[in-house]
Amino acid sequence: MQNIFFILFILFKINFAFADLLKIEKANEAFNNNNYEDVINYLSGLDLEGNVDASYILAYSNYELENYEDAFKNYLICAELGEAYCQNNVGYAYDNGVGVEINYKEAYYWFEKAKLDYNVKPYALTSLAAMYLEGRYVNQSYIKAFEHYEEAAENGFDRALYALGLMYEKGEGTPRNYNKAKEYYLKAHENGHELALDRKEALEGDVERSLKMALIYTYGKYIDEKDYISIGISIEETEALFWFKIVEFLNNNMGDDLKNIFNDLYNNASNNIREKAFNNFEFWKKNSGFEYNNETLDDISPFLLAHTGTGFYINSEYLLTNKHVSHIDDGYTVKCDKIVGYDPYNGIFETYENVETKYLPNFGDVDLLKATKKIDIFETILSNKDINMGSNIAIIGFPTGREMSKYPKITSGIVSSEYGHKDNPSEFISDATSYGGSSGSPVYSIDGSLIGILWGGPPLILRDIEGRETGSIADPNISYVLKSSYIKDFLDLNNISYKTNDSTFWTMVLNYIGINSSDELSLSEISSKEKNKVRLLSCFAS
Repeated sequence: MQNIFFILFILFKINFAFADLLKIEKANEAFNNNNYEDVINYLSGLDLEGNVDASYILAYSNYELENYEDAFKNYLICAELGEAYCQNNVGYAYDNGVGVEINYKEAYYWFEKAKLDYNVKPYALTSLAAMYLEGRYVNQSYIKAFEHYEEAAENGFDRALYALGLMYEKGEGTPRNYNKAKEYYLKAHENGHELALDRKEALEGDVERSLKMALIYTYGKYIDEKDYISIGISIEETEALFWFKIVEFLNNNMGDDLKNIFNDLYNNASNNIREKAFNNFEFWKKNSGFEYNNETLDDISPFLLAHTGTGFYINSEYLLTNKHVSHIDDGYTVKCDKIVGYDPYNGIFETYENVETKYLPNFGDVDLLKATKKIDIFETILSNKDINMGSNIAIIGFPTGREMSKYPKITSGIVSSEYGHKDNPSEFISDATSYGGSSGSPVYSIDGSLIGILWGGPPLILRDIEGRETGSIADPNISYVLKSSYIKDFLDLNNISYKTNDSTFWTMVLNYIGINSSDELSLSEISSKEKNKVRLLSCFAS
């Protein structure tokens, strides 16, 4: 009889174990389909002490459903069985108080164990770096943090790459180096970091992205409602103040709501936080091309952005643009109180002087700017050729300003007419595409010499389906261009040096005997030769 009971007991245990295996199998299937509630229903009540995989998916499912205490318990079971992912998650739970009380000593212990696994190593090292960065359980050390981030970034971990960018930007654990910071932000972006490109572009003066950074560091969210805290971006007053100040400095067209947020941040910040934000702002200015001018965080910039346009270097010191770009008023009597150019290829700003310009008696929409510092650049070659209908031309400028892209764009077309607006002989008309922001763009012939400067075009009337006028925009396919012959007269009047495409001795000899010495260039060749001379201009009024 005893043998019969023993056999029945064994069969019962086998059936019970078989039933558990079926539940685990169904739980795995549910997990793969993201049915986390089913996972919990299948696995709850089972003895998972020796089952790493089942403990992991149960912990993960509880975490996804915000059952953080149950998630922690199962992660701990899994971690004690030696699973590195679970060890890292237990460390995270202790580090952040998720499902368990904060315990930095335990967090450090589990991160140290998790980093021994090759696949989990970058995550654990990044968490350890953050502990050294802030001095949680360990002695605060920027150098130790930098070393951990470097090791974590070896295999392209995006958060570690982003953190290294931050440390180079702020000079923590390494000398300050904006160029290195931008390199790491680009690497982080290439490896999937969601904010790295925004930060890199914000550092290079993108106002919209600077505002995004300011709001994320204030609330942890932006208007897209994404939770950036979940990807390691913490709310930080110093950062928020720094980015708000850049927005105010570059634009100062913040609405009342944003100004109130900025003011509240400033008023509630400690002196130490204000000082850090100010030092970061001053370093940003110096690395962005601006001169030190004693401006502090609580100084409100007196300048408001009026409009943008395009300008280009005619030589190493002077730029050409339109009168309507360099002036605030329609009558061209009041020049911009401040005019700034942006060099996208170096990511820096330039400041210009408003020159006491002399203008020709017959009006042409052209003006001069003088750079505060000479730049190492080849002079623009002005064309001496006649303008012929049907000739190919190219325009390089900033259509729509920085909205589309901070880099210049090239468009091409032909000379539609040898005479300009209202039959002006100092102008010609082209069909090359241009939009608002293109004003002041250089226009080139196919030999790469400057054939004119774009100044505008007629309005394109917009109508509804019934033919009623609803508004107008600049016609992108009709461009008015001031001829190079007029530009030369203008430069001569102002004693500005320039070169023409027959300035060299041998060119003049060949032209004299009737040989055309100019070569046709491709659009890419024209772009390569000329794009570094073009600047996005911003006109400010006080």
